[in-house]
Amino acid sequence: MTWQQSQQQKRNAFRRQKRRANSPSDKASVEADLNALKALLEANPQAENLTESQVDEIKAAKEKLTESAQKVFAKMYENAQMHQPDGKWQMIFGVDTIPSCRKKGYDAMLIKQAIADAKAQGREGLVLTCKEKLLAYYAKFGFVQEGVSQSVHGGAVWYQMRLRFEQA
Repeated sequence: MTWQQSQQQKRNAFRRQKRRANSPSDKASVEADLNALKALLEANPQAENLTESQVDEIKAAKEKLTESAQKVFAKMYENAQMHQPDGKWQMIFGVDTIPSCRKKGYDAMLIKQAIADAKAQGREGLVLTCKEKLLAYYAKFGFVQEGVSQSVHGGAVWYQMRLRFEQA
């Protein structure tokens, strides 16, 4: 096999992997689950009038949506090639500060600049993952915890946080 053939084979394998990682069926599952939850909420607009059975049905639909969305998110963590430069959300995969530069505000400057850049680019907001000890820190910037992330990087427990920009 020539070098060119080898490179072409690698490109083809990459394309197959990318298609599998971001398959229409994954997106369709998330969309279907979201629509099912919306329909339940629209059919029951008065929360105080819900029966226990209706509450359970809404909880189950929310759980199903969460599971299908987490499958997509997990694939995104595993495959950085899914990056969409013009996507609606900016993802921060990590902020790491060398020990001699800690406690000097550099990380805060980076986060503030990332927020400003994402706003200037017209994004809907930012998403990040962090360890539990940093939840309060990122909350100071407006990030809201969404729960445990599907990421298992380094065998650690990661939490997903999201900062939504106000829509004008």
